[in-house]
Amino acid sequence: CSHLVTDKVRRTVKFLSALAAGKHIVSTKWLDHCKKEGKFVDETKFIIKDKPTESKYSFSLDASIKAAQERAFLTGFTIYTTPNVKPSRLDMKEIIAAAGGTVSACLFVVFF
Repeated sequence: CSHLVTDKVRRTVKFLSALAAGKHIVSTKWLDHCKKEGKFVDETKFIIKDKPTESKYSFSLDASIKAAQERAFLTGFTIYTTPNVKPSRLDMKEIIAAAGGTVSACLFVVFF
């Protein structure tokens, strides 16, 4: 998948995975324009804007997507999730993998 269509920033597995993978996160207007043109149109004009949520969580959606496109931020990291993690271990595995990381089935400690 190369695009996620939504109306705002969401804390869902699909949204967080798309963000972590640097996918295009666009508004439904992008689909309308694609249908009207009969082809996929440039998505840059349709990247969602959600300033209240970006302000609330102190981040820039545009900058986060660009950073993820340049380099998956968990590349080289192995993450252990506790059994009762929320979202579920399966969901966390999807998000972590989208960010370039791997999930460990057991906790281990590395000493330097």
